[in-house]
Amino acid sequence: MSIPISLRLKVWFYRMLTGFQPVPQIQCIPVDPDPILGACTFNGLDAYDCSRIAPTPHSPNVNFASHLWIDGESPTDRQKAVFDALLSNYDQLWPSIARTLLDLHPALTSITEVEAHLSNRIAVTIGEYTEDSLELIYEFDLPDEGSRCFFLRISGNEILDAVIAV
Repeated sequence: MSIPISLRLKVWFYRMLTGFQPVPQIQCIPVDPDPILGACTFNGLDAYDCSRIAPTPHSPNVNFASHLWIDGESPTDRQKAVFDALLSNYDQLWPSIARTLLDLHPALTSITEVEAHLSNRIAVTIGEYTEDSLELIYEFDLPDEGSRCFFLRISGNEILDAVIAV
């Protein structure tokens, strides 16, 4: 499991503030499965990583791999509600998500092509900016480019912005 850049920056900032003292060990501590989030681990610092398999319009078994930033001991009820709403509304969101993904890259020419190159894992980040901020990260295996990640920030049923990782 790779450590997200935002967490690496937090660790770097901690080291700068403490004069490069040893950094708290980031661990994967299993926690009880959550009925909404699925199987979860706690990193021992400030985030939960969870995995839940769910059907979507583009695949019958998609792994929604969520990363939830926490201020307390566990994800908040609001963060769980954001994730639950995402799963509940995903079928209605998919057409606008697919069009956005299609518009982001010139090598993708149709929704069918978007679905054909899409990984069956969707990374979901909740709580990085605000308690209920939501970002979806789609991975594509594109001819002549290899793996590329597309980031979509969502609020409710609206896509706020979308970018491709360079």
